[in-house]
Amino acid sequence: MTSFKKIRRIIILGSLLVACILYAMSLRKPLFQNVSYSTVLFDDAGNLLSATISDTEQWYFEPSGVLSEKYKTALITYEDKRFYKHIGIDFKAIARAIRLNLKHKKIVSGGSTISMQTIRLSKGNPPRTVWHKIIEIILATRLEIKHSKEEILQYYAAHAPFGGNVIGVDAACWRYFNKSPEKLSWSEAALLAVLPNSPGLIHTERNRKTLKKKRDRLLYRLFTYGKIDETTYESALLESIPRRPKKLPHLADHFLHFAKAQTGKAQIHSTIRSEIQKKCLQIAQTESRKLKTNYIENLAILVLDIETQTVLAYVGNEDRSNKAYYNDMVQAQRSTGSVLKPFLYASALEEGLISEGSFLPDYPFSIDGFTTKNYSGEHTGLIKANIALQKSLNIPFSYLLQQYGVEKFLHLTKELGLRGINKSSSHYGIPLILGGAESSLWDLTHAYASMGSILNTYLKQNGYYIKHPVYTSCLTKDCKQIEQDLTLSSSLFKAEHIWLTFENLKEVNRPSQEGEWKQFSSSIPVAWKTGTSNGFKDAWAIGVNGKYAIGVWVGNSNGEGRPGIVGSQVAAPIFFRVLHSLDGHKTFEIPIDDLTRIPTCSISGELANSACPIDSTYISSSSRYLTTCTYHQYILVDKTGSFKVKKSCYSANKEQKVEFSIPPHIAYYYKQKNMYTAPLPAHPSCVSLQQNEKVNIIYPQDDVQIYQPKVGQEERNKFVLKAYHLNEDARLMWHLDERFLGSTQKIHEMSVLLDEGIHTLLVIDEYGNKDETSFEILQ
Repeated sequence: MTSFKKIRRIIILGSLLVACILYAMSLRKPLFQNVSYSTVLFDDAGNLLSATISDTEQWYFEPSGVLSEKYKTALITYEDKRFYKHIGIDFKAIARAIRLNLKHKKIVSGGSTISMQTIRLSKGNPPRTVWHKIIEIILATRLEIKHSKEEILQYYAAHAPFGGNVIGVDAACWRYFNKSPEKLSWSEAALLAVLPNSPGLIHTERNRKTLKKKRDRLLYRLFTYGKIDETTYESALLESIPRRPKKLPHLADHFLHFAKAQTGKAQIHSTIRSEIQKKCLQIAQTESRKLKTNYIENLAILVLDIETQTVLAYVGNEDRSNKAYYNDMVQAQRSTGSVLKPFLYASALEEGLISEGSFLPDYPFSIDGFTTKNYSGEHTGLIKANIALQKSLNIPFSYLLQQYGVEKFLHLTKELGLRGINKSSSHYGIPLILGGAESSLWDLTHAYASMGSILNTYLKQNGYYIKHPVYTSCLTKDCKQIEQDLTLSSSLFKAEHIWLTFENLKEVNRPSQEGEWKQFSSSIPVAWKTGTSNGFKDAWAIGVNGKYAIGVWVGNSNGEGRPGIVGSQVAAPIFFRVLHSLDGHKTFEIPIDDLTRIPTCSISGELANSACPIDSTYISSSSRYLTTCTYHQYILVDKTGSFKVKKSCYSANKEQKVEFSIPPHIAYYYKQKNMYTAPLPAHPSCVSLQQNEKVNIIYPQDDVQIYQPKVGQEERNKFVLKAYHLNEDARLMWHLDERFLGSTQKIHEMSVLLDEGIHTLLVIDEYGNKDETSFEILQ
């Protein structure tokens, strides 16, 4: 008998242990599994911007973690007034439910607590049977042990049905009242509290009176319990019941999908500002109507705050109705047109290839078999580098890229974060700078923002640069901005070269209505650039000031070209409408300590020699060498001033005169746009000066004395020796003081350092044709 009692005790204890284990493991983890949430996008102030329905075709918002106090009070008062006192089971409510059900001989009350209803929701609303009620009671107590009361309220509110395909209080707030939960009125909170009890009542016009009675009874209960005062109660009774769910906004659908792909989140609290997003969307809609008259279907706008590194507006496309064209064109890879030119210009300043006013060639010629032309079809022979940037001339920048190096420029585009430019230098060649590569509005606008960020940081950090300067914007408010290390040197551009580039981009011709912008006190300085792709498929306008970076793209997403798809014609007006819609503009400060103003030739822009008309310009204080002007030089003329002479061949009176000398093939174009006096002919007695030989040394000419200015105390400047050959394919060999310098083809220039004294230059082609000159360098 004793043995039997022991066995029975063991069985009982074992059963209790098993029951305890089952009880402890009865609540599944997580409570709501495999839930398909809607993707929801909020602005920086918590306003709803866009949302997409869930995969189950429900408006089902991921729990926000915050409940309105009004809603919580109304919910507990209506559903479970002893919620904070019980452990998941309200025995008084169950007893009352039993009495009512027996009295009416049917189920009219379940006596369920909020905890029990939460369990029921987690199980997908099974049939209302005694067995399921017992399970709910057991699991509700387990829920109370594991979770706090606030967490249980969160579970219930996030997953309760609110009529039709609306699930959860967050979705209900936006669908029925177009507001966030914390902004609910007492009337709205009461309505949402009673709605899950009869969620079908609000979806149609039926039973609106019944629904209103339920809401009003709850409001009265809140009043009698002292939760609201009499004035609030009476005002709440006057509020109407919404007739049907409201349409959710679609203000930033493309950004919603982009941010979801980047973050993986269903609920995205972005940095977008609604007022800026709405303005940009309105601009896009207005301009799109105009563009469509020319069968231009798409445009995109991006606005970044370069100080906070955040996205302020993102219009990936305008027309949501045309799904065939509704691609996100902020992220699309498109031909860059001319928008890469400022990066090359800043890099060439960095390398010392140019100063602001340096001459660049602007006449028809081929580079490695590639021949380009300017958009206007015109040529100036020679043009200053900064003017070439402002006018976005193709020929000077093709030449500049050849001098800088395609491979090196490709490396720079990678550092700038232009991910679409990912092929080899042999694939792109010189057309890289003219739109022969593809990038996105996202990457290009960020690249411009990077330059602005480098300059701003340098000025704020007392001469320190961002160590990793590629601009990376935050998409969400909770993103942790990467702490940027600082360094004394920039891996992209120095601050002074960025400032010089931006100052020239501010001078780019604005659209007609902006043409006199400097005359108005309300004018907004901005460094900006347009671009147009080959075949008129892409139009760009991208710019930056001390506060914002703005990017605009216009075209057809299917790649169809149209004659009107030109950056200055269609993208620029949109750019300036966006610019003027923004507040709080700032200008870039000048890094004055890093700039030196030097005397330059007012014509060529190079370092002035004694024969030059003088101007001045800023250069980097760290520049080691500058090219001295080779176009102005002193020559000897006869007493009549009509002929050029040489000491050794003309014994009569001679006079000194300044000559501006450029090769004949350049002069042909130069004189069409500039004041130009042709070089004097050689005196008949000076055969060696006559210009009918195949090889001509253009600079320096014979018997000339050249003054060498200095930038620093001990610095010498490079001279560019120039020659011309009648045969443009000829190869010339250069010899200075009987020392071979090298050979040239196509462009016959040779950059050298020259010591003080007399030098002899010999240039000879492969057939023995030659020219020789002797000149003197003075200090």
